[in-house]
Amino acid sequence: KKLHETKNWLVYQHPRPAYPLHLVLIPKKAYPDWMSIPAGDTEIFSEYLQLTQDLIRERNLEQIGYRLIVNGGEYQEFPIFHIHLVSGKPL
Repeated sequence: KKLHETKNWLVYQHPRPAYPLHLVLIPKKAYPDWMSIPAGDTEIFSEYLQLTQDLIRERNLEQIGYRLIVNGGEYQEFPIFHIHLVSGKPL
């Protein structure tokens, strides 16, 4: 279920959540992993910063607590770069 969309990002509810709040942020341009994103792509990073801050504020996570998680290598289960925004104790 798509929750939010920007020019460069899509936000979904995780299909198999591991936390009470578990969102997945995926760039519209497909990158295989974190290391594939050009460091000079300031637009994607700037928009990511604004998007995550907006999501955190909208859900009052500044008070509750949150984590932004990037998995890579053997810890990345899905072969497209994505970021997890989670809050709460693992389910």
